[in-house]
Formats: sequence, C-alpha cells, structure tokens
Amino acid sequence: MNLSLTRSFSTHHHLNDAILRHFRSVDWLFAFYRGIELSAVYRMSPPQLEGLFAKWEATWLERGKRDLNNPKIPARFVCENGQLIYGFPPQQGLTHTA
Repeated sequence: MNLSLTRSFSTHHHLNDAILRHFRSVDWLFAFYRGIELSAVYRMSPPQLEGLFAKWEATWLERGKRDLNNPKIPARFVCENGQLIYGFPPQQGLTHTA
C-alpha cells in the first residue's frame, strides 16, 4: 500500500465464502510504501483478522450471499495489531498530508 495514495489495503474484488475460507487459512503480509520505497512490512495471523472476516461474512450473508466488492483493511488496524517484521512503524503516514 502506498502511503502517498491511500490508507487501507485492498482485499478481493469478489469476496465470497470460498475466498473467506482461504483468507482464514493463511498468514497475511502487509507492505507499506512511500512512493516506490518499501518502508515497513507487517505480519498478521488469521485470528488477528477474524473480527474483520466475521464482519465481512455477516455482510455477505445479509446481502443474500452476493459477493462483496473489495472490502478494505485499514492501515491503522494493521499497525496497531500486526507484528512489524521490517522497517519502521509508519504512524506519521496514517494521516493525510497534502
């Protein structure tokens, strides 16, 4: 995710139960960039993300099992709950500076 452009990570264009099952079975790596320079990488396990997965699943069910369009994972959530495995925390970049 480029901190110069956005504050959240994109997931999947057509999120459904099969994709959620996969999401719940793998660790996640989140890369933060400033322009083209890698500045930080965080790791999160499925249990750390389960609150988001459960919310997405509930929305998917409420919508009659219609795919969700690219739910986002907020950068702040990743920084506050993930394990930093490379670089430095990008706190300054989590608020827009024009």
